[in-house]
Amino acid sequence: MKKQFLAVVCILLVVFCFVFVACDSKPEPITMDQLQIPQMGNNECVVVVVNNDGTYTLCVVRIGKDVEQGASVEQVLLYLNDNTNLYLDWTSSSYGKYINGIGGAIVEESNEFVTVLTSIQSQQATGAWVKTVNIPDYGTVVSASQGVEGISVEPGCVILFMIDTY
Repeated sequence: MKKQFLAVVCILLVVFCFVFVACDSKPEPITMDQLQIPQMGNNECVVVVVNNDGTYTLCVVRIGKDVEQGASVEQVLLYLNDNTNLYLDWTSSSYGKYINGIGGAIVEESNEFVTVLTSIQSQQATGAWVKTVNIPDYGTVVSASQGVEGISVEPGCVILFMIDTY
């Protein structure tokens, strides 16, 4: 009887281990077939917002002219908010800026948040929660390793904002 009990416990432990390992898999990459990144000049980058209605807002920013070389994404967003019609609403917290809305990507539900993705590999996050978006004729953008204050832009990069859930 004791051996049967131990066998059942061992089987249950193995099953639980498989369940928890399966929960650690990364989300499937998303492909945005309709998104067309404009041809960028030598010192340009593109900010993309995936609006709640599924459309895209694209803003080309000139590095060295619109924003300084090495500018943070926060500085880029402030520039766009001041010089274009790009809507921006964020809250400062001890963890950094929490974006409530940008362009047409507006947080509407309590389990939603605006996530930031970047094409700059050195600023991309790793882990099971990381989101990857494939952009045809451009490449991929991946969840940023930091918030808008901690990541920067460089020529040719794409910074993408979209609603995500937890």
